[in-house]
Amino acid sequence: MKRKFFLAALILAPISVQASGIYVSPEVKIGSFRGAGIQLGATDIAGFDALYFDYSQITYKSGNYDETIDAYRIGFQHLFGHQPQMGFQASLGLAQYDGTYRNERRDANGLSIGGAYVYQVNPLLSVRAGADLDVFMNDKTHTFTDTAINFSLGFGLRL
Repeated sequence: MKRKFFLAALILAPISVQASGIYVSPEVKIGSFRGAGIQLGATDIAGFDALYFDYSQITYKSGNYDETIDAYRIGFQHLFGHQPQMGFQASLGLAQYDGTYRNERRDANGLSIGGAYVYQVNPLLSVRAGADLDVFMNDKTHTFTDTAINFSLGFGLRL
């Protein structure tokens, strides 16, 4: 896991030299899985309002099930030109599943996609609501359809 954070930092470091600030955005995730996440990145860079690394961890524990999904994504935020207080986020990356049902354990890697609507309250604060989709190979997880859909609520700070 440390290598993934190092790789993301290595990719974002040269780009962040051109940035005008830092972007930090914690979030809460709700759905069949529950958890939290954080977005860390740079503002006003590469033609976007923010370019960020997104990490989240969601879990499901009930009865015989104990499942965790970690998602690592790179994303961007773009505010609309005609309505600069409104915009969207999009991110794409890797999801890692680790789950146990009774005594059977399964691990899988898959695709993680995220999107959100953003409302810029003032120059420093934004709020967002969105959804994440984690998709895995057929029959590699204990989830019903080998997918996990979660909704997220968060706020962003431009420092």
